[in-house]
Amino acid sequence: MVPKKKVVIVCDKNSRTSFGRLTLDLEHTLFADFDVSILWLKTPKYFPDDDKALPEERGTKSSSIWAKSLHMGFYKFREPFVEYLQKLDPTIVFFIRPELGFLVPVAKKVCPKSKTVVLIHDTFAETLYPFSVKFKLISMFYAKPTAKADGFVYNSRYSKREAEKYYGIAGRPNAVTGLPLNSLYYNQNSDRMLYRSMRKSFREDLGIKSFKAMVLNVSLPEKRKNIATFFDMAKARPDVAFVRIGKVNRYVQMLLEERHLKNVFHFTSLSVTNLREFYRHADLFVQPSFQEGFGLPPLEAIACGTPVVCARTTALAEIFSDVCPTVSPATDVQGYLDVLQSVMDGKYEYNAEKVSELLARYSIKTIADKLSAFFYSILDR
Repeated sequence: MVPKKKVVIVCDKNSRTSFGRLTLDLEHTLFADFDVSILWLKTPKYFPDDDKALPEERGTKSSSIWAKSLHMGFYKFREPFVEYLQKLDPTIVFFIRPELGFLVPVAKKVCPKSKTVVLIHDTFAETLYPFSVKFKLISMFYAKPTAKADGFVYNSRYSKREAEKYYGIAGRPNAVTGLPLNSLYYNQNSDRMLYRSMRKSFREDLGIKSFKAMVLNVSLPEKRKNIATFFDMAKARPDVAFVRIGKVNRYVQMLLEERHLKNVFHFTSLSVTNLREFYRHADLFVQPSFQEGFGLPPLEAIACGTPVVCARTTALAEIFSDVCPTVSPATDVQGYLDVLQSVMDGKYEYNAEKVSELLARYSIKTIADKLSAFFYSILDR
């Protein structure tokens, strides 16, 4: 029997972040065709317990290297990364995001026969903050070397267009695959009507009481996520609980204080199973982002049978326009509220055929076939 070719996935975020969850999903996606390992680049920010793996990380074929921060990791990760690659001798080194591009030249030097591939979700960190010294440095030293990779995987046609403009890599080996939906966690096998009767008790167990419904958002605390519009919805509907899964930074706190909201609740660092329960018990999921490279949370919510409404912007329009209501402009609070009211009135309905097509398009099997085909194509070059 011919041994499988080795793929190492390199990730610097834990499995309770979108990048970490994606890393584990890609491991499941590729394992049938490749011998897959994960290398976690660990820093205290995302891995505070340096000697412990989160439950969902256990059982994976993984290793880790440490630095006090990603900035320190620019120097500290290199030597142990070299030792790891020399020992593993992978066929493909698959970087989970372009900000890890500073290790692409290292991999190419240490393993000249291997292929380096970068998964590009978006170029927001590189393009949205032109006056930020921090992001200029990240772009120059961390992300720019991404262009030296042998191939690129994109989560959407939108991300492909933007990345090709920014990195100057048009025409280079690539595949637009989308992102895999883990149907083991996010699926419609359960009867959503069962959860309707349980939503009130679910909210009360979390200390969210005396509200008619729960609206959910999963987002980073960034301006491009248009969190302000989500909070404006909350101000307009004080009888509804608005739950956001994500960190509260100074910017988010300022938005809350300006609106004097008492019906907004925050949760963070959730396991996949806990996040799934929020999806299942939500009455509506809202993704009002100005810019998205893909939109995994609304896809996960749709898979759980939860009503979804998105802004008609960037990749959200590309992926979800035919499946769920979309709102334009992204700041149209009333547009989202109209969808909420239709849900509360029992009038929101999905097109079952469109949903089925969407979930099949981003199933683990579909993404596995696309990724495997692309990996073998660049190995033949």
